[in-house]
Parts: sequence; structure tokens; C-alpha cells
Amino acid sequence: MDVAFLIDTSDGVSSANFEREKHFLKTLVRSVAFSSNRSRVSIISYGNESDLTVDFSEQQSTGSLIERVDSIPFLGGDPKMEKALKMAAAQLFSPSGSARTDLPRTVVIVTDCERDNSSSQSNFDASAEMLQKEGVKIFVVAVGCESEDNKKELEVLVDRADDIFTPDSFDKLAVAAAEVRTAAGEYAGK
Repeated sequence: MDVAFLIDTSDGVSSANFEREKHFLKTLVRSVAFSSNRSRVSIISYGNESDLTVDFSEQQSTGSLIERVDSIPFLGGDPKMEKALKMAAAQLFSPSGSARTDLPRTVVIVTDCERDNSSSQSNFDASAEMLQKEGVKIFVVAVGCESEDNKKELEVLVDRADDIFTPDSFDKLAVAAAEVRTAAGEYAGK
């Protein structure tokens, strides 16, 4: 399975919560069996801009990925998730991207549930649709998402509402990691 993580590093995420996001990623990375014919990971951080920190095509091991997680840049600014979705679609999951087409392909988005007000819903929908057209399964970890309106906006990203995980706080990301690991494993047929 190829799994891309899209990590919110916008101004809405405190430095302590950014460290919790990285711990969440490390937990999931430690549970992956890496090899050229098994699982691979990609990481995109997003704030005002997006940064492809790890590409699927890079040589991967648990240790090297843990180091890369520690080096994820804090980008700040508004949470422009649609830019990260577009980057994932174009650079990772498009026919010319680095994701494999013969294995399950997944995106796990971590968000603080705040949207950039300058981004339209149609841009957000179009970005998600690009991934869905490529057969990519999307899971969302929406931390502290109490607003039903925000949850509705996120539902366009997923096949079903159960693909959105809503821990109350960044402190509860460890529980979300276990839920995401189980859901992704079920999707991959393990």
C-alpha cells in the first residue's frame, strides 16, 4: 500500500500540537512494513504553502522516516488543505506520479478542522475529486472538529462518514492512530 500523509502545519496548530502530530505520524510509520513491493509512505505538510517532505520514490526504512518526520517544516499561515490535495494528486497519484497503481493507495489528512476562508468549497471539492478519480482512498483525522458545518465540508473528501476520525484534541491522536491503522488495513485487505 502507498500511504500519503497530509499534515496541517498552519498557524492554527500550536507548536505543542505540531509535536503531537509528528508523534502520531511516527506511531503510524512504526507500524508499516516497508519494501519495494509492500508499503511506502509520502508526507506533505501544509499551511499557507505545501511541502513534499517525503516522496514515495525515496528509499525508505522506519529509521529514515522517523528522521524525516522530525524534519517536517512548520509552514504557518492559513490552512490551505486544497493545495496539499492538489500536490498529492499531481506529484504522487497522477499517472506520472510516484505512487504505484497496482496496490491500494491512501491519503490520511490531519487537520485542526479550520478552513482557509479565502478558499472556495468548489476548489476544495475539485482538489479532492482529482484524487478520487485516481482511485485513492481518503481518511481524515479532524482534531477538535465540533462544528457540523466543518464536518459536512470534510465529507466530500471521503467515501463514507466513518472515514472521518474526530479526536477531541491533539492529545487523543494516539487513539486516532490505532483507528486509522485498522481502517487502512481493512481497506488494503489485510
